[in-house]
Amino acid sequence: MSLSTISSSSSSSITSPWLYDVFLSFRGEDTRDTLTAHLYHALIQKGIRTFIDDDEVKRGDEISTKLLPAIEDSRISIIILSKNYASSTWCLDELVKILECKKSKQQIVLPVFYHVDPSDIRHQRGTFGEVLAKHAEKLNGDMKLQMWKTALQEVANLSGDHLIINGEKCLISELNGKLQMHDLLRDMGREVVRQQSHEKPGARSRLFNHEDVRDVLEEDTGTENVQAIVVDFPEDDDMIRLSSKAFKKMKRLRLFRCRNARFYGELKSLPNGIRVLDWPKCPLQSLPQFHGDRLVILRMPFSLIQEIRLEFKNLTVMDFRGCEFITKLSDISSCPNLMKINLSYCKNLVEVHDSVGLILDKLVYLRLNGCFNLKSFPRRLQLRSMGFLDLSDCSSLQNFPEIECELEILREVHLRGTAIEELPSSIGYLTGLESLVLGSCVNLKRLPSSIHQLRSLGWIELNDCPNIISFGMEEEEVHNGQPTNSTTSNFHLFLTNSGLSKSNFLEPFHFFSKLGYLDLSGSDIVSIPSSIKTYVRLWYVSLNDCKQLQDIKEFPPNLKVVSASGCISLESLPEISKEFNFPRLEWIGLARCYKVNMGNWMSNPAWNQVEMIFPGKKIPDWFSYCKEITISNSDWCEFDIKVAPPYNLDDIIGIAFCAVIEPVATIELEVYIMRGDTFFSRYWDTRAAFDEIDSDHVWLRYLTTEDITHLRVVSVDQGDDQGIIFESTPNLVDNLRIIFESSDPNSVIFKRCGVHLLYKQHEQNAEDHVGVPHHENIDVHLNAPIEDIGNLANPMGGSQLSKRRRVDYDDYKDDHNIESNLYAQQRKPASTLEIELFLRDFNTWYRKYNLDP
Repeated sequence: MSLSTISSSSSSSITSPWLYDVFLSFRGEDTRDTLTAHLYHALIQKGIRTFIDDDEVKRGDEISTKLLPAIEDSRISIIILSKNYASSTWCLDELVKILECKKSKQQIVLPVFYHVDPSDIRHQRGTFGEVLAKHAEKLNGDMKLQMWKTALQEVANLSGDHLIINGEKCLISELNGKLQMHDLLRDMGREVVRQQSHEKPGARSRLFNHEDVRDVLEEDTGTENVQAIVVDFPEDDDMIRLSSKAFKKMKRLRLFRCRNARFYGELKSLPNGIRVLDWPKCPLQSLPQFHGDRLVILRMPFSLIQEIRLEFKNLTVMDFRGCEFITKLSDISSCPNLMKINLSYCKNLVEVHDSVGLILDKLVYLRLNGCFNLKSFPRRLQLRSMGFLDLSDCSSLQNFPEIECELEILREVHLRGTAIEELPSSIGYLTGLESLVLGSCVNLKRLPSSIHQLRSLGWIELNDCPNIISFGMEEEEVHNGQPTNSTTSNFHLFLTNSGLSKSNFLEPFHFFSKLGYLDLSGSDIVSIPSSIKTYVRLWYVSLNDCKQLQDIKEFPPNLKVVSASGCISLESLPEISKEFNFPRLEWIGLARCYKVNMGNWMSNPAWNQVEMIFPGKKIPDWFSYCKEITISNSDWCEFDIKVAPPYNLDDIIGIAFCAVIEPVATIELEVYIMRGDTFFSRYWDTRAAFDEIDSDHVWLRYLTTEDITHLRVVSVDQGDDQGIIFESTPNLVDNLRIIFESSDPNSVIFKRCGVHLLYKQHEQNAEDHVGVPHHENIDVHLNAPIEDIGNLANPMGGSQLSKRRRVDYDDYKDDHNIESNLYAQQRKPASTLEIELFLRDFNTWYRKYNLDP
């Protein structure tokens, strides 16, 4: 059967214009049961929404009209070019369409060259040339042939950027700007080196085999021929007795990279010409003697080194992370070319010399996180090339250095868990700073007023800062001409578990006029002041577990999400008028807010799209269709609603859903909508999914006018940004079937369910937006057999509802269309980078296990 079922992913915070992440184009007789089967299964297991057509046995000469929309609605096309791909005119038409969408819709194309040489496709030689010649005889001058040839040339030119499986002639490829060597070429090169000296490894130019390396180091058999040692020892290998003169004869050694080896003994010297020394877990307590003038990379993480001798004028990378015996980073003036320093988790490091902050003009990256005993850090910073500074969890560090010049390249500063009490006013020189992390700085009391000069700053974390009282600008300073505006359009501020009851965190915050994301979870705030309504860009507010919070006086006008679960003292929300105040509001989370008075929040069914959860035991009175569920542990409820005259489905402008649910650890439910035999599916990936509730709660959701428009469309549509997916049929009828279902077994237990239909004004009805009850036309089914649900599948070959939620490879042949539909609805759209990295990993896995027959 055709696997063209339309599916989509709905997420609380992520929207996608694409129906699928990936469209798979392949020649069935070549790869259906090998590469394509494995690749499709792996994509689905990753939650990547994938379209695959398995109807090839029914194909004629023309491409199916069902495939064209699927190609257009896929963000990425993976083309598996196998030896018989071009023999199929169907595949060639797919290819042309894919490349058209690449140009017109900026879609991504990832070719997979399966047992074929991209140059044969590019120049149309071999089997590709033969089949194109046969097509030419049949088409007799048809322009379609030239379109196919052009498409094949174009896709072949993409080779080297993606995946080549067993393409022995394409031994070196490029991925993300890096050259990659085929394993065959690597192994061939190593064999050539081995042939230099069968019996004496020390006479070769390069050593790769761990047994050879052991022999050379223990027996001191190296020669001046050796230029590189690159070896990974087995983790359970015996210890190597290191000769004190092991490297003495290897005067031309430039590269030494040794992993997993365990040594004992002493080493007195290294070759003077060594350029790369990469030796994790080195047993030496100090660096051996060598000039080091040519040393560029020095990596010795998790080693026993106690003192670092830094006299390497060409050194660019220094990595001593996890070296617990290092106590001091001395004068570094002799290493002016350093670009990267990593001393993270050197737990006994106490002092970093002042030269680190002053003379390293090329330093881009400095990481000292986890150095718990670090007390002395450079008092001044003049690192104009610095882009990243991490001092997180340096819990003994009390002072941050003075900034003595403009550092416009520094983007991130991490000071989480330090003992810093305040930042210097010179922080205003960090003009390029985008992210400032100060979480768990328990001594921090205030931010300097100069922080408001940082116009690129878009992210401040002040989580777990209980003593913060000032945010850098008093009211009078705001009106005295101080810079007050960040250029960041969506500013993020995190103040979780912080002491805010005595702070001025909102009143003078004109600098944060572009505040978009505010997290106050777990703080001791008592009231959200009215001034929050001035933050017109604020769209997300988290107040979870603010146990002292009593009232929220106002909401920002463009608020989308407010999450206040666990606010056990919260009593009131902002008043709302007859005209809905918050047109963008999508979610109100009030789980475990037992004192809250919902007031007129529950009285008006005509609002915009809102989803909410709050403690309660009853369906609001205005719901037209309600049902008390008498069967215990019911995770299923179904409504059959026939719209009675004078109304029909075209008069509906909104639908509200409501359910009373029992205490559960997680909330995951779905609602399915059907019009007659036409299936409309919405997956409710509710923002309450991680809200544990310990009493009955009410879940309520509105379907908007825009959503309801889809009930009147007689065509296949990819759905709205919230994920309504449907395939329509000309035989539409005026009855609805509404199904409530737990996403996973027993994740939701229903006690009551309700549906309310909202109609537009009818000619003989003078009331606006009236909801008319039709209790006599309702039929509620509880725990209906899944077979009955399956019979409701739309007559156009669409999906069936299934209780299963995970892909089982054993069911691949029969069920993967169903599984991909339902599984994909539970995740955010995959990124292009994620899919490219997945393809690379898949290539390694596929070749490792030799899955070709």
